[in-house]
Amino acid sequence: MKRKRKAKPGVEQSMKKPRAADTSDTVEAPDVRRTVLPLFYPKVQTLRQYLISKLPNHSKKRKRRLEAHCLLRADTTSTEATVHGAQLAYLLDRTVVGLGEGSDQNEDKAREKELEQFSQQLSDSTLGNLTQLGSISQAEIVDFAIWLLFKKHGANRRPPHVLCHGYQRTCAAGQNGLDVSVVPGIPGIASHFPNKHVESMKHQPWSNLLPLLGKGGDRIMVDLILDCGIFIPVEGGAGNLQQLSGTPLCELKPTSVANENHIPLPKTPKTTLARSVASRVSGRATAAQVNKPMAIRFVRHRMLYAKAALNAKGDVRFGLRHIHVLNRFPDRDDLEQTTHIMKYIFPRQFGLHNVFTSAVDFKETIQPFKDYTLREHEIMQANEDRNRNKPVLKDDAGEQRPSLPKRLRGRAASLVHKFRRLHARCSYTELLRYYCPVQQRDVAAVCPSKTQEVHLSAAEADGPLAEVYALLPRPQERPKREISFVDLATCKAHVSAFCRAVISTVVPDEFWGMMQDLKITGIPWLRPPGIILTAKTSLPDVSKRREIFAELIYYIFDSLLIPLIRSNFHVTESNIHRNRLFYFRHDVWRTLSEPSLTTLKLSMYEEMKTNQVVKTLAARPLGFSQIRLLPKITG
Repeated sequence: MKRKRKAKPGVEQSMKKPRAADTSDTVEAPDVRRTVLPLFYPKVQTLRQYLISKLPNHSKKRKRRLEAHCLLRADTTSTEATVHGAQLAYLLDRTVVGLGEGSDQNEDKAREKELEQFSQQLSDSTLGNLTQLGSISQAEIVDFAIWLLFKKHGANRRPPHVLCHGYQRTCAAGQNGLDVSVVPGIPGIASHFPNKHVESMKHQPWSNLLPLLGKGGDRIMVDLILDCGIFIPVEGGAGNLQQLSGTPLCELKPTSVANENHIPLPKTPKTTLARSVASRVSGRATAAQVNKPMAIRFVRHRMLYAKAALNAKGDVRFGLRHIHVLNRFPDRDDLEQTTHIMKYIFPRQFGLHNVFTSAVDFKETIQPFKDYTLREHEIMQANEDRNRNKPVLKDDAGEQRPSLPKRLRGRAASLVHKFRRLHARCSYTELLRYYCPVQQRDVAAVCPSKTQEVHLSAAEADGPLAEVYALLPRPQERPKREISFVDLATCKAHVSAFCRAVISTVVPDEFWGMMQDLKITGIPWLRPPGIILTAKTSLPDVSKRREIFAELIYYIFDSLLIPLIRSNFHVTESNIHRNRLFYFRHDVWRTLSEPSLTTLKLSMYEEMKTNQVVKTLAARPLGFSQIRLLPKITG
């Protein structure tokens, strides 16, 4: 056994240091500044660091004064600084600034001119006739920023900025009855409801920053409001922040700097709806987010509660609506129109938005999948982008020649042309009358006619035959049957027969090919050009065929079958049958609902003038709702 050395005289024995506590198992609270904000901003700083970096290089005194001004230390007490100084120090060190792209020199000069225009429109402002930034109060800087944000965006678009919430242009405000709430300091802008963030930035401690910054501080403050995101700590929250100014975080997309710095992104969820939400944040759909056919469901409730389409005489018009793409392009001999319709049927092949590879923008719809009834703006934008990048192909006559993907040329285009021709020849009204007739006996059973009663005149009642009439047997009154509108709904089997008849009449049989063996290789029009039917197919070829055929199936159900039911039937539930749908022909539902609506208008509601309605709605934070009638046991 090894012996210990004796300690030297005069030397103190060193005490063994205790082992530090193991903190590997402790989990710190996540800091939003380090985890979330770097995903959306290239650089994140405190307000003090941002202001120091924006000061000129020759302003060393101002930089030192800003660095040493009321530093927020742990040993600082309330007696060492004033209350305003402590608030200002808290603002400088705890406020987080997310730096955006910034402005260039041309934009800085444009802001000088816009400030001159802003000052000339204010009659009672302290700006006077200033032509450049300087000697502006904090409140006027905030008002100028709000005015400039509204000016940059179009008349029909509200600026995506936190400070613009609750404001709108006076032209739109006048239409909504808000002309009495015009903001005094912002010309052409009206206030719908107060914005607490605007009031916070106009007063202390924000107003104390301009004297501290000195000359050019107003320019720094304008750039801070317009180009950056400002976040303040939440009271009682550990590392939580609240956005005070800037573009809302939900409107931003992750920057490329986040990927360069290897910042971990959230994992992709497995469900379809969760992938749509995650793809909205990422702004694109990756290969792992491509929806398989089994993950796509049809938005079936779009066919509910539809209103009838009327013709010029006021009668119900059956068939597909006039806004359907097959009705908007009636020239069947025009190849360009056929190509345009193919973009609705096969959007994925043309690089358009589709349910298989595209992310859903929840600003446009709250549904998991979009409604593709009207996509003209998207097609026009795609054509402009294609013509900008590629030369325009023209035929011998000098007209632009429509371009088709290789897999859709030849047989596929001819089938779409036949599809248009069969739709033009189809009589939707006669098919509806044949498969979904309205039985008069059913109407008579639900609404029995009034019993015929014998009414005697006054002369007959007082004449000599009065005793004879008194002895005659009186006709017995029939018991009134309770009226139920549910009995007038069309049977589901009849609705199914009508839909199947329309599909078999309009859709060419060649679209299905030889589907007896249920093989995708048995459909001739899916083959690439120049490939014979008996040739062996590769795995990419089979995948491409399934991709095109899946687009056709989705179009038939989503853009043909559901609009067909919606334009011919009013689909609704009842108050006595839960989770059961009833299909009323639009002419039948109109006959049943009009008397009830007339009674409601006369007994429960009062007609108002348009100006009064607009002012009433403008004063409410919420809008209005609509009446929906439900069939009951009696009516």
